[in-house]
Amino acid sequence: MIIQKLIIDGFKCFRNKTEIELDSLTCFIGTNSSGKSAALEALCRLFGDNNSLKIVQKSDFYVEPGKTIEDYDNRFLYIEAIISFPELENAGSNTNSIPSCFSHMFISASGEKPYCRIRLEAEWEKGTTSDGNLNYTTYWIHSDEENPSEENKIPFKLKDKNQIVLHYIPATRNPEKQIKNVTGTVIKRLFDSITWNEEIQSTLEDSAKTVRDKFCEENGIKVIQKTLDSFWTKYTEGGKYKHISLSPIKTDLSSIIGQVNAYFSPGQTESADSVEKLSDGTKSLFYLTLLNTLFDVENQINFGNVEGFDKTKINKPSLTIFAVEEPENHLAPHYIGRIISVFRQLVQQGAQTVLTSHSASIVKRIEPEEIRYFRLIDYDFTSVKRIILPDNDKAEAYKYVKEAVSAYPELYFSKLIIFGEGDSEELVIPRLAKWKGIEIDTSFVSFVPLAGRFVNHFWRLVEDLNIPYLTLLDFDKGRNTGGDDKIKYIIKQLELYENLTEDEKNILESPLSSDTDKLSFLEKKNVYFSYPLDIDFAMLKEFKDDYMLLPKELKGPNIPSIEGDNYETKNKETVASVLKTDSDKVDIGNLPDNDISLYYWYRYLFLGRGKPVSHLNGLLNIEENGNVRIPSVYEPLLNKLKEILKVEL
Repeated sequence: MIIQKLIIDGFKCFRNKTEIELDSLTCFIGTNSSGKSAALEALCRLFGDNNSLKIVQKSDFYVEPGKTIEDYDNRFLYIEAIISFPELENAGSNTNSIPSCFSHMFISASGEKPYCRIRLEAEWEKGTTSDGNLNYTTYWIHSDEENPSEENKIPFKLKDKNQIVLHYIPATRNPEKQIKNVTGTVIKRLFDSITWNEEIQSTLEDSAKTVRDKFCEENGIKVIQKTLDSFWTKYTEGGKYKHISLSPIKTDLSSIIGQVNAYFSPGQTESADSVEKLSDGTKSLFYLTLLNTLFDVENQINFGNVEGFDKTKINKPSLTIFAVEEPENHLAPHYIGRIISVFRQLVQQGAQTVLTSHSASIVKRIEPEEIRYFRLIDYDFTSVKRIILPDNDKAEAYKYVKEAVSAYPELYFSKLIIFGEGDSEELVIPRLAKWKGIEIDTSFVSFVPLAGRFVNHFWRLVEDLNIPYLTLLDFDKGRNTGGDDKIKYIIKQLELYENLTEDEKNILESPLSSDTDKLSFLEKKNVYFSYPLDIDFAMLKEFKDDYMLLPKELKGPNIPSIEGDNYETKNKETVASVLKTDSDKVDIGNLPDNDISLYYWYRYLFLGRGKPVSHLNGLLNIEENGNVRIPSVYEPLLNKLKEILKVEL
């Protein structure tokens, strides 16, 4: 049994009907105030384990920006859960949830698998008081109609509500209070179901009485108790409660159980530490531990794997949902992996988990298919999307894109994304942007290296998420698959990604007169190139003196003189290493750039010393020598970046 889909309409920031597909483990991600918490609260209104979470409030109804609910005569909302039963497809699966839901199952006209609908409907209307009139009811829906008739609405009774329980762990935590509540309810449920051995029960109660008696025999306690009694009598003159007795412990079993607490050892002192001594983060972990323990032990009891419990006293829900808001709160990032691992284990035991986060640290540990992306549109209402991956989970494109978006989760929280080739772009472009007056980090701009592969899939993914993007690739003139071949590849990617207009097709089909014409056309599609080779060559050419200024211990490349031996052979070998081709294919008279020294320096700096260290040294020299300027090849990219970010030029 699983909630397959959550449908929200008119609740908080969900202005329109919004469908959110859920898996066994699902993660809601998005920036602050994008609607993630509201979606969890919608689930709480249906299935929360605390009555206060189930109460629909006046503030739950959607209102337009700049208005209040009093500006309307009435407001309406509904929250619906579609329940499916994967266990019907798996032989040997636990089917205990089927009987309780069987009478509410139906198959739609389209012939889908059996499912159930549970819907909460609420209406607020203006009344004679400031609060107005608010009514809400939860139903089973016996129809596949979007707006079911009244005869197809069956009341969702208390016994039904006990079949699905949601444990909500909010982001703003009061761990001590939550732990106290859970200890008094969740753990008590387990204690109450224990089949206590009569001898042990008698021993506990006798021991408690002994403790109480020994306590009362102390002379100091006798003095205090006698004085208490004396003043009590003066105030009450006897009556029903004539005497006061001091006791450190109650002596009946249920009271003894009620005083059970958790202690942690080894502690900072000789005795074990209580919960109060824990840090907020550790308290949060203990709170999760209590909820997980309840679920796991109830599962063991339900399947008869443990002795010592009365199964009839455990009213185990058919479905337990853990709704965890921002689990990274109070915790170091390395704990997140442990939390996700634990909940994956519980999912295997039949639980369902919904997480929310705006942290890249958790997204790295979630499969892209499990992500639901929340975005606030026009500061008004929430949109929810799945992550679009290439078709066929065995295809190379699918695996590459999936790994890339997992490795760079920052893209989901970006105001703008720059797709680039690799490490050099990730290092250089932010520095060029800074020189242009753009702080990439504070502007929520992310750089995602993709090495030019499967770019149409990345475009489609971020376009669907409504995130603006630019693409910067190497032109690679003179290299295999570079130049015209690179242009043809990008045009093919564009054709896979969008329907080109007739005018655009005519441009593509006609011979383009020069590299400049080709690049100008692609810039209209927000595709830019490092010309003529790559960003390393472009920066070296633009800032030759700065990149060639090395630390004293380095001598630089050995560039032969024109009179030296094998001058032409060495030149060809050097150019070949830069162009990634064979030396016998090098045409010295037709190079991307005629300055032969650039190729020696390129090989020395970027194929020898390494790209990051060479760029860091060069960029530092540029700034120290006052040579800061924007290479003309990157002006169009940076101007577009500023335009999208709405920064004044």
